[in-house]
Amino acid sequence: MIAARAALAALTGLTVTVALAACGSSKNDQQTVTQTVTQKAPRPTTTPAQANDPTGGAGTEGTPGSASTGATGIAGDTGTTASAAIYRPFAATSPWNTTIQGLPVDADSDRYITQAQERIGVIERGNTVTTQRGRIDDPLFINTARWTVPIVDEENGVQTRMVCRQIPPDCGDGKTVDALLVPPNASPLPQYDGWFTILNRREGVGYDLWRARRGAGNVISYQFMRKWSLSGPGFQTPNSVSARGSGLPLFAGILLPEEVRAARIEHALAISVPGPAQTNYVQPASATDGNGRLTSLPEGARIRLRADRYDELLSLPTCHNRLRDAEGNFRSDCIAPRTNRAASRAILTALGKYGAVVVDRSRTPTLYAKLNADWTSPLRSTDGRYLAADGRTPLPRTQQDSSQGTPLLRGNEVQFLRLSDFEVMALGSVHKFPPPGNTPVSSQTFTAVVP
Repeated sequence: MIAARAALAALTGLTVTVALAACGSSKNDQQTVTQTVTQKAPRPTTTPAQANDPTGGAGTEGTPGSASTGATGIAGDTGTTASAAIYRPFAATSPWNTTIQGLPVDADSDRYITQAQERIGVIERGNTVTTQRGRIDDPLFINTARWTVPIVDEENGVQTRMVCRQIPPDCGDGKTVDALLVPPNASPLPQYDGWFTILNRREGVGYDLWRARRGAGNVISYQFMRKWSLSGPGFQTPNSVSARGSGLPLFAGILLPEEVRAARIEHALAISVPGPAQTNYVQPASATDGNGRLTSLPEGARIRLRADRYDELLSLPTCHNRLRDAEGNFRSDCIAPRTNRAASRAILTALGKYGAVVVDRSRTPTLYAKLNADWTSPLRSTDGRYLAADGRTPLPRTQQDSSQGTPLLRGNEVQFLRLSDFEVMALGSVHKFPPPGNTPVSSQTFTAVVP
């Protein structure tokens, strides 16, 4: 996440070495070019607009976000039925919670998608550092175990001291936060940028941390904090930063186990692409860490699964033989065995109805699932039997074994998708980050315009 540091505006004078395959990388990130570059780590800054807005432009605090209704359990629940309501943060009018059905497709959609597949690689030869572009046509992967965010809430939480490792102006919203309710067994993972989200749904707020780690004596330290209203719009005023390079919440658009179990996802998903535009972004993003062409797909863009692909993808057969084609690529004409079909269908439906918001850059096109969830839990019927991939049919007695069961989420549920299966919704006003001449953002009242 090189540019995420760059997008976070000027973090002390610390020198760090970061790999291009960092933020949002898939499980295959070790296969990338491993050359690194050394640069000054930037420091998050507070704009004048944020200084006059105690929520950092993230929306007025209020009651917790809405709950989606009508979600019912499927036979894949681990012995239980999903609740009638699945918690969904942010206002009903938020771009995270509004559908994109009926919205126009951008006239330059094809170009945006094509250029978003380009990735810049860094090559070191002695003291010479050069870059080259390559097209990434890898399938869509879901991060479940790294480069995604652990999310905790106030349940079972204990007062935990919060300490910023920077001087107060560079701590974001953390300068006024001394302690938060955090479960004692929950910790950030420093190796994945120390992303960590702490929700307090009773108070209607959430906190995103960057470069966080747990220390001795019930203390969590960090380098930047952004506070979000759970009933707000889910984004900020232009040229405002957050724990993510695009300025968006870490926990927005994340797949949660309860909605995957219920096979009902009623919000847009967060997606990263190999080559989002550098400098340019559109709302709901409020910054960018893109390193692609200026004319590439900007962070903040909303994309959706093409309608002409939906029915075909729902009826894909199981790959009974090879999972890869003759060229070594994952096949796009079938779905891997022991893949949760109900989850696959729910994700496809969400990508067509709500779409995905470009939030970051990654080696391969990437969706995100809550990191601290047991995604390996196998699908079971209410009587405890292991189920087949359809989530309904019990496996034969000879296969009633966890190794034969279908995990709740494997990360390959939509691995038959490529970026070329998506189209870009018409973009709004294009913003620059940092602003031209690094001029500060003027203090103003910002009203989110949501389709």
